[in-house]
Amino acid sequence: MPKDYWRNLKKAKMNILTFDYLCLVIISLLGIKLVKQAKGKKIFLLVLSIFFYAYWDIRFVISLLLYTLFIFKMAILSSRSTGKKSAIITGAGIISSVLLLFYFKYMKFFLKEIFGLPEAAIHIIVPIGLSFIILSAIGYLLDVYKGKYKANQDIVEVMLFLCYFPKLLSGPIERQNEFSKKINEMIPISKGRLWQGMQIILFGLIKKMVIADRVGVCVDAVFRCPELYSAPSILWAMISYTIQIYCDFSGYTDIARGVSYLLGISLEKNFDLPYSALNPGEFWRRWHISLSSWFKDYVYIPLGGSRSGRVKTYKNIMLTMLLSGIWHGANWTYWLWGIIHGIAQCICRLWGGLREKYLPNKNSGAAKVIARVCNLVFICITWTIFRADSINQFLLICKRVITLQQGIDYFYVWTGPYAVIIAGATAYGYKKNNGHGLYPEIGKMNFLGQVVFWVAVFLVIGFAYMGNMAFIYNNF
Repeated sequence: MPKDYWRNLKKAKMNILTFDYLCLVIISLLGIKLVKQAKGKKIFLLVLSIFFYAYWDIRFVISLLLYTLFIFKMAILSSRSTGKKSAIITGAGIISSVLLLFYFKYMKFFLKEIFGLPEAAIHIIVPIGLSFIILSAIGYLLDVYKGKYKANQDIVEVMLFLCYFPKLLSGPIERQNEFSKKINEMIPISKGRLWQGMQIILFGLIKKMVIADRVGVCVDAVFRCPELYSAPSILWAMISYTIQIYCDFSGYTDIARGVSYLLGISLEKNFDLPYSALNPGEFWRRWHISLSSWFKDYVYIPLGGSRSGRVKTYKNIMLTMLLSGIWHGANWTYWLWGIIHGIAQCICRLWGGLREKYLPNKNSGAAKVIARVCNLVFICITWTIFRADSINQFLLICKRVITLQQGIDYFYVWTGPYAVIIAGATAYGYKKNNGHGLYPEIGKMNFLGQVVFWVAVFLVIGFAYMGNMAFIYNNF
């Protein structure tokens, strides 16, 4: 095997695609089956989650435990207080969380970009899953402050809410009260549940290892040196990345949800046919749903939402999308990506109002198809900003595409078939489930179902790309 395989395998230690993670899942299933008391099951899952985090980097375990203890205490203090005192306590918890996130994720960027320090002189290691942990914690503090529910008095439940290993690295972002209900009402393991959970995991493995990682070969090659490639090759790589990021992230979510489903805990849905969206606003209601809901509930609505007139609505959209871009990482490309998505949503809102006023009946099937295609092209272009190393690289890519520059022709053979498969699966799910995605259930006792299942297993074993085991959203 190539040297890169072993290097990537080492980097992906306890990644959800590794043998180590499989052993962790098996141990967790056995433990959940053997431990009878609900409290014992929660403690057992918490210990495994802390072990999982320690396996990534043991240096951050103490910090993780201290932070979760801090959030636990701040929520209780806020719940026991009223008025200004409660607001101060909640504010202190949120500000501390934001400062923690700023230090680990953005301090290096500011020292480099603003103060000109060389990158080699800045030694800041970002704890894995930090952004998702902090968003969950902030949401919990705000819900308690607003009185949506009382602060949880069980420290094990709060720590498990923040550290639960299937969702620790890249979500989905749960709400504490809902997650608490799920872990207190864990569904017992059964053959039917194991079969269904394995199917969900299998779909995720196909998305990640067979599709995302393979087209990622093309993406990495072209984006590494776009100045060497022809305009059609760059366009092909842009399409490839649109496929890669969806299958990579939704594949992770499928695996995480499948593992949690086996354990008797159903995690929130995170994707719902995002590339079938009519406009950017609908795209965000279908893509990374838990993150979009978080920004809607804790940023957009508190700013005033759409209740204070058109101008303020546009301002709220822009601020929300800018913060979303900033959350994704310390790079001007993410910020520009958020701003452009904000502008696009404002334009679509304006156009929607004008169309409703002047063209109320112009909503034909052909118009919807055109809208979906245009929106997908927009998403593809903005994913290019998201993937580019810098704004200058993105501008170089645009220049080479627009001016039809010559260069190396590289048309990765897997991109075309995968694009057709995803388009077909999206159309099938949209039609079959009234505009929403679905997992086709493979009948356990059905002969055809058995054939489909084992063909899918063969696809993973035979066509999985083993050159890169890292997930894109683990970086956030």
